[in-house]
Amino acid sequence: QKPYRRSFLHDELSIIEGVERGFGRAVVHSHMIPRGARVKRVSAFKRIFHPVVLCWMQQPYYSSLHHKVIEALTEGVPDYLKSHREW
Repeated sequence: QKPYRRSFLHDELSIIEGVERGFGRAVVHSHMIPRGARVKRVSAFKRIFHPVVLCWMQQPYYSSLHHKVIEALTEGVPDYLKSHREW
């Protein structure tokens, strides 16, 4: 099997559409693949795990909505991600 030339692009939906049309292979996060997409997972590639990091620009004032969003994300997202793993 010949080695792959890899390029990094940001337009995941167009990349997935290109794979569906037979233009090649792609590496994308599985949560980016829409339901019903005509693509398949290839097991020949090694899974890579990266931490999820929450960051934002420093502001002189944070609204109550901002505080509530940060609270909801830090409390709810880790459990959600653990329970929705596809592997």
